[in-house]
Amino acid sequence: NLLNSLQDKTQNAITKVMSLEGECAKATEQSKIVESVKKLTDD
Repeated sequence: NLLNSLQDKTQNAITKVMSLEGECAKATEQSKIVESVKKLTDD
C-alpha cells in the first residue's frame, strides 16, 4: 500500500528529526556547562 509506506517514511523522518533535535539540545547544554566552568576557572 503506497499510503502506508508514505506514512512509514514520514514517521521515520519525524523520528530522526526529533532525535537530532535531542542531540542538538544535549550539545547546547554541554556548551553552556563548559562556558560556566570556564568562567569559574577564570575567576
